[in-house]
Amino acid sequence: VPLRESITFAAAALPMLLASCVLDADGKQLWTEAEWQIFGGRHPLQAVALFNVAWRLAGLDQAANVKN
Repeated sequence: VPLRESITFAAAALPMLLASCVLDADGKQLWTEAEWQIFGGRHPLQAVALFNVAWRLAGLDQAANVKN
């Protein structure tokens, strides 16, 4: 997969995945996709770290799934 396509996918997937996976104590979305987009622009390293955890916990990491 070319780097440009990977970056485009990540930019679109990050706020979508975080909006779906990061929930408050009542199980409701912590932030909207737009709010996660803003967060990612202001705190890119933290946003990617959260995305990686959410990706893995959602079972989307094929390498981790094969290992387990």
